[in-house]
Amino acid sequence: MEWAAPEYIWMLGGLPVVVGLFAWAQRQRRAAYAHGWLPEDIRPTVRWRRHVQAAVVTVAVALLVLGLARPRMGGAEREVEQRGLDLVVALDLSRSMQAEDIAPTRLDRARSELHDVLNQLAGDRVALVVFAGTGLLQAPLTTDYAALRSLLDAADPASMPAPGSNVEGALQAATNALDARDTPTDPNAPPRAQAVLLLSDGEFHGSEVEAARVQAQSNEIALYTAGIGTEDGARVPIYNENGTRTEWLREDNGSIVTTRLNDEALRALPTGPGRYYELGPTTGSLSAFVDDLRGLERSLIGVERFDTYYEGFWIPLALALGLLLVDAAWDPARPVFATNSAIA
Repeated sequence: MEWAAPEYIWMLGGLPVVVGLFAWAQRQRRAAYAHGWLPEDIRPTVRWRRHVQAAVVTVAVALLVLGLARPRMGGAEREVEQRGLDLVVALDLSRSMQAEDIAPTRLDRARSELHDVLNQLAGDRVALVVFAGTGLLQAPLTTDYAALRSLLDAADPASMPAPGSNVEGALQAATNALDARDTPTDPNAPPRAQAVLLLSDGEFHGSEVEAARVQAQSNEIALYTAGIGTEDGARVPIYNENGTRTEWLREDNGSIVTTRLNDEALRALPTGPGRYYELGPTTGSLSAFVDDLRGLERSLIGVERFDTYYEGFWIPLALALGLLLVDAAWDPARPVFATNSAIA
């Protein structure tokens, strides 16, 4: 037998306090007996029953503490297969993702949607790639979703080394992340299921789109895309070091740049079972992507071994409850008075 919560056992040290309280109460009753409210001939019987009552309550408290400590027995080893897939999220960090046609910005909406996706995953490994003029791996495949959320919140277009929106570079970084997976111990094991989700406003060149699509197909990657923005578009803000907007992005001739969603490019990218999702100002979400992801066949990731125990906490708790019910229903003095009255 072992204890699942042994930190509660120290509470047994409080039993002397319980005993001390009963002893103090007994002294108070003896002082009352001296004033003659209880016949002298039945005092020993009542005193004995009070001692029994004190022992019952003390044992009940001890049993409650043991129940909190969760005694358990057994310890049989079980094996559970872990299944999942490898997902790479490629997030566009070009300047146009700071446009405000999707409130509060396109980038903030993308972060929010990805948080919701991570909240619905379990057992799948996820990597994060960010891209602008080039693709950068921010986090390798991991099940540490909390760390991924932190990296998503810290993603900033100002941190990218080169401007632009290089989708081919993004897919190359995603492919490298998938190629860096752990090698299966079984050489005959089937390849692990893999997918890529690319979130962008789609402002990249047609030649890059075709090259990225061919790259995804050749690596047998299920590529999904999500478009963020509107057809009407919006201006691209420029911020200073304090995060205050100081200007709008301008062309070389001085005219203000307007960025628009290029859904045509994003619709042309998906491969395999992948498809396109559109995130509008008030419509669309990636919940449909999560549903589609669940439809993909999971691969065997590993086998988890753990011990199973028979939980015995209910035994001391049930005994304690029974003793407390007995204590609540039994007044040590009442039967004595009833018998004494009957004799009289």
